[in-house]
Amino acid sequence: MNSKELVRRAIEFDYPERIPLRYCTNIEKGDLVILPTPEHPDFSPGDPGLDEWGCLWKKMGEDIGQVIQYPISCIEDLSKYKLPILDIEKRFKEIKEKISLTQNRFVVGDMQTSGFNRMTFLRGFDSLLCDIYTDRELFNKIGDIVFFVEEELIKGWHYAGASGIIFKDDWGTQENLIVSPKMWKELFMPRYKKQVDLIHRLGMKAMFHSCGKVNAIIGPIVEIGFDVFNSNQIELLGMQEIADEYTGKTCFLLPVDIQRTLMEGSIEDVRNMAIRLAKTFGSSVGGFIGVPELGSHEIAVAGADKMKAAEEGFLSVKY
Repeated sequence: MNSKELVRRAIEFDYPERIPLRYCTNIEKGDLVILPTPEHPDFSPGDPGLDEWGCLWKKMGEDIGQVIQYPISCIEDLSKYKLPILDIEKRFKEIKEKISLTQNRFVVGDMQTSGFNRMTFLRGFDSLLCDIYTDRELFNKIGDIVFFVEEELIKGWHYAGASGIIFKDDWGTQENLIVSPKMWKELFMPRYKKQVDLIHRLGMKAMFHSCGKVNAIIGPIVEIGFDVFNSNQIELLGMQEIADEYTGKTCFLLPVDIQRTLMEGSIEDVRNMAIRLAKTFGSSVGGFIGVPELGSHEIAVAGADKMKAAEEGFLSVKY
């Protein structure tokens, strides 16, 4: 059973022979490989820090940085706003060739900061939230732009040969959702549903990442049809609460919690937590993919020994 089949079986609850793994840094080591959406080769930023969407970024160390100039300040800006260059075949040419060489792995296209997060980059976080109440027309038009482009990129990933798509849309603070669950369902659930339906029609799997305290929308995320849910803060959500409610209903893609055990625990704590995650969310029928190794920042802060311990913990579980 190769890696691609292993991941598919875990997602579909079809008895994988072991727990599949995803590595964030040494990606070729993993069964599941997540690749970033490629920038169009014809894009020329003009200003340093300008991205394809017209957002001007200021980099802060190794972090993503923040947008310091938003391309849409009022509804009049929409008429002159330039979409990212799509031209799917040209954009995905190189990544298509790369995927063709990794047919034995489950390759997932990373939409990166997507959906709501991308809307805030275009308009500004505070302004966008105010628009919900003061200028719903502008809010909806910005949403139309973002979700249209993303749907075209989904088609691009299908053209390239990806097996799945992952959205990264952080919806939670440390205490709750950024908006009410009712508002989330009204404004975003239909948009996500349209994307998931497209992904499934194209024969791919749909995955959703969100950090923060997002318990209130995990149910709707599963209802929409997302095949995989990913959080880096599973202890914040309440492991057993989430497992009791959703195990068997969606597949979980999880590392050892990056805020708590990974940072504060011992090497043995990390190993034990990896075992606990695999046993809590997975079973012999599947439903779990482990993430033993995170990004370079987490490795630098937590230490490579803890990543190794997580790997050992995941691999030690035999259902």
